[in-house]
Formats: sequence, structure tokens, C-alpha cells
Amino acid sequence: DVHNGKLYYNIGNTYVALGDIGRAIVNYRRAEKLMPGDENLTQNLGYVLSKRQDVIPAQQSEKLLQTLFFWHYDLSRPARLLLFSGCYVLFWLAAGLMTFTPVPVPKWMTGSLLALSLLLATSLVFEKFSASPATGVIVTSEVVARQGDGRNYQPSFTAPLHAGTEFSLLEKRTNWLRVELNDGRQCWLPAQSCELV
Repeated sequence: DVHNGKLYYNIGNTYVALGDIGRAIVNYRRAEKLMPGDENLTQNLGYVLSKRQDVIPAQQSEKLLQTLFFWHYDLSRPARLLLFSGCYVLFWLAAGLMTFTPVPVPKWMTGSLLALSLLLATSLVFEKFSASPATGVIVTSEVVARQGDGRNYQPSFTAPLHAGTEFSLLEKRTNWLRVELNDGRQCWLPAQSCELV
């Protein structure tokens, strides 16, 4: 029950050295939640992601959202909170100078600071109240994805999925997980072949 980013990072490094890509990604993702923006973690995660056998691109709509709202996806929560605080204070300082002193403060500057404050505040509130689905990673060398929660169901895809493939959890039954891959396809996986982040 210890939740420490550096510990997960070192466990991830150990699994990389052992050649276990799936468990390395799981632990790097756990570390990422606790120490977002860490440069070494980002590099190591990028390296191990490049070693996966299955490369499943994200849906176009997801890519578009990540491009349009890059500050929400690329900046960690503490960085966004710091930027919001700075913009908010500067906005009120500029508004006060504009209202109570003869100091010429451009209106566009005040408006820009207000807009940035609102964007960052919206991002922080959305993150706090949006329930993001649990994510996981396949940790066995390969697994056959099924159309239902049992081995008697037909395979979902022509080829098995391999270690390191990431997914969002949709439903959990006794020994099976219904998951959604990055490209939106859904399938069932045996619970013992996966680990949740």
C-alpha cells in the first residue's frame, strides 16, 4: 500500500531490465500519476512504448482534443495550478492599475490574463469532477481478445494482443475485463493477463 512515484519508477526500470515490457509500462504509468512531468520518467516511458509489438493509434477525435486543449493534456495539475494563480493575480493587479491609477495598462493585456485564468480554471475543475475510466496494460506475452467473457467466445481480432497494449476498463466480471483499446475497439480480456494502473 505504498504509493511513491520514485518507487514505481524504479520498479518500472527493473522490469525493463528483465525484458517485461507490460509490467514496466504499468509501473511507469503509476509513477506518472504521482510525479507528472518528470523528464527521466517521460524518456524511459517513451523508450519502452516504442518496444511494444502492438501499436494502436488513438482515435482522430481524441487526437484533435489533445491538440486543441494541449495545456490540459500536456501540463501537469500542479503546473496548471501555478499558471492559474499567476494569471489570476496579474489580472487583478492589471485591473486595479487600470481602474485606480493613471498608469496606462493595455486592455488587451487585462483581457488576455482573464481569458488565460478562465481556461486554466476550467481545465482544473473539469479534471477534478470528470470521472476518467480506469486504465490497464496487458502484461502477458500475448492474449487472445474475445467477443464475450469466456474462452468459448470467438476471438475479437485476427491476431492476439501482446504485452504493453494499453486499454480503458469498461466493465469487470469475475475473471474477465471488458476493455476499450485506444482506437475505440472493444473486447474481453482474461483478468490474469492484465494489470490495472
